[in-house]
Amino acid sequence: MSKPLISIALCTYNGLPYLKELLDSLCAQTYSPLEILIRDDQSTDGTWNLICDYRENFPELIKATRNSTQLGFQANFQLNFKDCQGEWIAPCDQDDIWRTDKLERMMDLATDAVLIYHDSALIDSEGKFLQVNVSDRFRLAQGNDPLNFLLLNCVSGHSMIFHKTLLGRVLPFPDAGYYDHWVAFIASLHGRIQVIAEKLVFFRQHSANQSDFQRKRKSGSPYRSAKKRLKRENKWLSACGHEVKDDSQDALTIKRIIALAILRESSFFIPELGWEIWKNRKRMLALQSENIFRHLAFSWRYSVGLKGKKLVRFGL
Repeated sequence: MSKPLISIALCTYNGLPYLKELLDSLCAQTYSPLEILIRDDQSTDGTWNLICDYRENFPELIKATRNSTQLGFQANFQLNFKDCQGEWIAPCDQDDIWRTDKLERMMDLATDAVLIYHDSALIDSEGKFLQVNVSDRFRLAQGNDPLNFLLLNCVSGHSMIFHKTLLGRVLPFPDAGYYDHWVAFIASLHGRIQVIAEKLVFFRQHSANQSDFQRKRKSGSPYRSAKKRLKRENKWLSACGHEVKDDSQDALTIKRIIALAILRESSFFIPELGWEIWKNRKRMLALQSENIFRHLAFSWRYSVGLKGKKLVRFGL
């Protein structure tokens, strides 16, 4: 039986410092058949010239496109996914290093899931291991429980491959959250997610990362930061709510949480919201450690509305 084509979807923007290491690891993948689709978002630092060099050296493997105008991170990935011809799509960030057997291992261990992801090892800007893995920060969930992924996410884009049948459901991306969280949530609604415990990517951490995985960035005023986060969370929840169309108990729970969360924008405190999260904590906070105090703190933070945050000014 022939193996399915995998499309690596790499998006770039001013990624020259780390791009060569990444491209070397992609071109050395032991899995075949494979295509590497690169979409550059108007880089100005020599990234596009390096991509062209690799395309010339690997013409049967690499296809590269440069956007005529700058689109931004999310829109760039959206267009790249649309161009993928593979049965499986593997998103790729410009600054990581893939183990050369990453895709082969994922396909060898694949079952009936629509999304498969793995653990990753964190490295610094120089490529040194930080003695931390993604699994040290999150419990890696699998299965088909959308409550696992409603408020939290453990599936990084660089770690996943997802089946092309999901494309019609995940596109277009909503104007909220990150695409990897969205793909994971949709996969949990319409299929099964599988986790592989192996660390198949060296996940680079540096000051220009799109996501602040290590939570080291300062965000200014605690209240303004809390307000921005609350509104962002509510936009995300509203987008998720549009995808929940049945009348199952899970769907009703999600819809109730969304309705209560929206009240935070004009309230001091919504105890019903904290209670919904607390009583469903084994599923909704499954990605966190099983620490009762951490779960209490999370439920409390979601219960405090904007008026309450302004009153205490603790950035809860």
